[in-house]
Amino acid sequence: TLERATQIGQAVFNVPGWYDIDDVASLNMLRDEFLGRPVPVRANGIVGAAAPFTREFVMRHLVRNVESVV
Repeated sequence: TLERATQIGQAVFNVPGWYDIDDVASLNMLRDEFLGRPVPVRANGIVGAAAPFTREFVMRHLVRNVESVV
């Protein structure tokens, strides 16, 4: 991807890596982060963005369902 962007003259900006939300465990980690609970990635000194729209969606629609699965 970086090579192709260079080939077509597009600027590339690297941003800090973050975790993917792929399964119930990673969705729980996102929920915990929004609730101010410790999450494994913070131990590495990485802090997420505020993500207000994602936070609102997760807290409104998913928290109840995710907690019932675990």
